[in-house]
Amino acid sequence: MLGRSIHHCFSLLTLLPPCRVEVQAFGVKAAMTAVSFFVTGVRWMSVVQIILSFTLPYLYLRWLPHQQAWANHVRVGYHFTVFWAALLLVVLAFAPGKDEDPQHTRQVQDNVTLAFWAGALPVGVLGGFLSVWRTHVMVAKVTRKFRQAPPGTKPRRIHKFSDAREVEVACRSCRQWHDQDHEMLDPDAVEVALLMARAGVSQLPRQAFTTLYLSCLLTDVQNEFQAGHAELKVRVGPPLGRPLNCAWARSGPSPWGAQWCRQWWPQTARRMPNLSLLERYYLYVRERETAHKSVASTTGGDSVDLSSYVEYQRNLKCAGWRGGLLRE
Repeated sequence: MLGRSIHHCFSLLTLLPPCRVEVQAFGVKAAMTAVSFFVTGVRWMSVVQIILSFTLPYLYLRWLPHQQAWANHVRVGYHFTVFWAALLLVVLAFAPGKDEDPQHTRQVQDNVTLAFWAGALPVGVLGGFLSVWRTHVMVAKVTRKFRQAPPGTKPRRIHKFSDAREVEVACRSCRQWHDQDHEMLDPDAVEVALLMARAGVSQLPRQAFTTLYLSCLLTDVQNEFQAGHAELKVRVGPPLGRPLNCAWARSGPSPWGAQWCRQWWPQTARRMPNLSLLERYYLYVRERETAHKSVASTTGGDSVDLSSYVEYQRNLKCAGWRGGLLRE
């Protein structure tokens, strides 16, 4: 249980694009708060605030982190309103002659306040429409390329992805339900998503998220457990980042140690040599989960790996020890 909780926490900061955007947005908001406290000059503060406030709608408009489209539209509209307030702060800070006449300063402040209240709602609606355009025009354009590609075309030649998050956003647009109860996905849309995921893996082989996303599609959507496990197994690196050519890995102090190294430290990990420790750990845990599902689907029953068996024995002993105390 502890290992499962740790790897889910690691995934929030290292692999999953939605959580990465949320962490970056939290950092920007923390910086905006710090600037408002520690920067005393209004002009300098307004310039820094407008730069930071522009970063927020850019992050949400660029990566569309939420699974539900309406959530992205609302967040982008809200952050556009914040950017509108920062823009008016710049106007207020650099207004000519506002420090010479108090009456003129008061008039400028009233006009800027009125401009904010008058433009807050239209600017927010404009941001929402930009998010709708990004979702239904730009992302759908990428999906249309893969749908209309001639048969036999290699996925990597259909569209060029520059980041793993673009692959996830494009594949997300293919989540179309075949029935009204939202229980069965459209098979054609799933095939298009698999094409885009394979294109992302071939174009970005050193980014862990593309491999993880393709494996999840094969395992959880297509129910192809062996294919999903094989996709991870040929790319997963050493769980602790140790070198592959160590002498202990070839002939360890015990046959069990050498066999463990050959099993978990495959030579094909050289395909992704620059993974961080957290990425290697997450891929390792996910590879174990898909291997468990693959064995269970092959044998037709439930299988227990070593870690699950040890945890089961521990819980059983704790239950027996507690039962003995209660009887006494």
